[in-house]
Amino acid sequence: MKRLRFAFGPEASAFGSWEWIGADLSRELDRQGYETTTFRNTVPDCDVAVFVKFKPSAEDLTALRKTNRFLVYCPVDLYDSAVSIDADAESLQQFDLIVVHCHRLRKYFTTYAAVEYLDHHLKFIAPPSTLPQITGPLLWIGNRSNLPPVINWVNHHQLPGELWILTDFPGNSAVQSPDALGLHEGNSIRIERWTPARHIEWKTHSRAALDVKGDDFRARHKPPTKALEFLASGLPLAMNSDSSSTEHLISQYGFSISGLDDRDRWLSTDYWKEIQQLVPRLNAELSLPMIAQRFLQMLRA
Repeated sequence: MKRLRFAFGPEASAFGSWEWIGADLSRELDRQGYETTTFRNTVPDCDVAVFVKFKPSAEDLTALRKTNRFLVYCPVDLYDSAVSIDADAESLQQFDLIVVHCHRLRKYFTTYAAVEYLDHHLKFIAPPSTLPQITGPLLWIGNRSNLPPVINWVNHHQLPGELWILTDFPGNSAVQSPDALGLHEGNSIRIERWTPARHIEWKTHSRAALDVKGDDFRARHKPPTKALEFLASGLPLAMNSDSSSTEHLISQYGFSISGLDDRDRWLSTDYWKEIQQLVPRLNAELSLPMIAQRFLQMLRA
């Protein structure tokens, strides 16, 4: 079989989705012997053009189809409603394959192209503790745009420990205080700027993790990556039961994430043991080489 030539773009290092799907996946395919490149604007000569988050106009995509390239689109966190997806029908119909990173999104795209689901690979994994942590902080990690529902929930609950928040702040702006972010007094909270090293380091110091997804379209269709990485690091995770991540863990792994209000389970030794049983499977199935192989299988289907 011919070795496919891949081009990933447009390069957008400000977005995590580009790093996961564009930069990391292209490097792994190159390591596996495929010719890969990335692009900013103009799509280079290739067999498969993969657009991550952003894409050309319908007119430009129509022109690209005439070059016999196989066109793939990964619309991670782009659309804010089903209406906005349908409004983009002319562009979406030009793709040979649309790759979604949340199962709930499938139904919105099947009218326009073939649709497949692909996990992000696990990237920020800490070595699991060999014993359950009975002390230490609770941990939330994520983009600042996802903080409002977390802040709202924390402001209405007394936490069973200090909460550490690791998030981004634009440019060289200072790390904001809990009060500046809208967090009320009553809980002990520490906030720091996100870095890759700190992401892993703080997981090793934490007793458990939490997440709270909002109810807008993007929040209801998030990739399960954050939840999977907490669990693959052996951290007891609690989150809202109606989240796409909770649904994903039940349907794909038969694992029920603890609810935010079920502290007896969330911080129990039994729950910690359940997670340790899941750790090897997550790390084996969601490694970058495995995700690259799944991606290739989609193209050959």
